[in-house]
Amino acid sequence: MIADGTPRRFVWRKGSRRFEASRHVPAEGPTVVVLGPSAGLVRRHWDRLPVGVYAHLATQSLSLIKSITPSNQLSYVAHFSSEDQGILVAGDAGCIDFKPRGRRPYYGELLHALCPLHVVQVAHHAGNNAHFYRVLKAARFPNAVNQSFLLLSHATHDRHRPAHEFGEFVADIRSNPEIMSLLFTAEPRLEKIRGFENLIHGRVGLRADRGDARLEFRDGTWTVTKHAIDVGGNSADSNPSMALDHDLRFKPFRWNFRK
Repeated sequence: MIADGTPRRFVWRKGSRRFEASRHVPAEGPTVVVLGPSAGLVRRHWDRLPVGVYAHLATQSLSLIKSITPSNQLSYVAHFSSEDQGILVAGDAGCIDFKPRGRRPYYGELLHALCPLHVVQVAHHAGNNAHFYRVLKAARFPNAVNQSFLLLSHATHDRHRPAHEFGEFVADIRSNPEIMSLLFTAEPRLEKIRGFENLIHGRVGLRADRGDARLEFRDGTWTVTKHAIDVGGNSADSNPSMALDHDLRFKPFRWNFRK
């Protein structure tokens, strides 16, 4: 965990072949900045999350943001960087500890540590975790880059996701020209994406209602090399190597850094 409002930086060291904590040592490869959970959040839920009662607590929301349970709040939030690219990985976290209690603003150090952001794993399956979206807006995502991707993963034809809060977030941050693309690992319901369908990246490979989504970084540019979801009719089937595996069970997002 981190001290309230203070990110923790870990740099890759070639000698030990591991990530080591340091605020000042130059990185010899990728850098990871842990942004949560915070010590204050852990203290808040210390007595509410004893081993064995997670299933009971999962039905209760103890925060101001609906449906974000204590176990979700305690998920890790981490910013990965390499070759001047930033990736945010955020599990089910609600980012409620990005600000002190009350009406005070979000911690400046945490917002600064979020930048730059080129690839964002949308937390909580694009659910109604409003603080996560507010944090990204406060960090001015995606204004600092010329190319960005939002990665979304939820059940196929999910009845609740993407949530209304996600749609409002997209409406608030989209710009002209559009620099943001959305990638899905499962096909959403059309009514859940109405208004931002044109932001969803076209199909790359074989069409399916669920499947792997893959991004690769080459020569300073991100390229989508797998994406099974097609909501607008765009596709890229000309390269057979881009075809999806026949096994279409859920697979996590993958990204490869290549010089």
